[in-house]
Amino acid sequence: VASAPFAAQPLLHNPLPSTRERDDAIAYGGTYYGDKYATRKQGLDFLFYESAPYGLAIYERVHNDPNSPYRLPERFKRYSRPSLSYPEMCQAYKAHPIHLNGNSVVDSPSMFSRRVVEITASGANVLSSPGRGVVETMAGTVPTVSTADEASAVLAKWKSSEEARHQDLWQSIRHVYETHTCAHRLVYMMRVAGFTVRSTQA
Repeated sequence: VASAPFAAQPLLHNPLPSTRERDDAIAYGGTYYGDKYATRKQGLDFLFYESAPYGLAIYERVHNDPNSPYRLPERFKRYSRPSLSYPEMCQAYKAHPIHLNGNSVVDSPSMFSRRVVEITASGANVLSSPGRGVVETMAGTVPTVSTADEASAVLAKWKSSEEARHQDLWQSIRHVYETHTCAHRLVYMMRVAGFTVRSTQA
């Protein structure tokens, strides 16, 4: 028995041009669970606040569900956009150069949102709230921030210099394609099951 962390599928998650127009707003695609996950809420709050001056796009997963108990607070509703299907969200990963990630669990070595790997493989930068899984799985190539000041510093760097943003992105995207694709996971599963298989080449 072994854990199999989320992985990128290059057929879907790749840096080829998006079918959507480029949108320089900083994006988040997911659900705002509020006090149900207080740690996640705290992280998303300061990430949203620091991103807002640059333009913020929140693709609410439950936007079209009137019965969902999970809603953005009033202070963030102006940044809300309709939910997207999964294929549409994959295209949004490519259209927005910078995305945000919030973690519900901060001390697990493996638990974090699949968007971190998928967005990176799609050629966009990810800024995350604290999460051991993000740090260890992504080998430190995806910045995790604990305070508004830390988030502000990373965003200012990326927004003021495309070269600096691309340098950071190159490190993270290279790590994903060398280590965290579906092919890598399949090899790992086969080996855990006792089969001798050759590893995929980057």
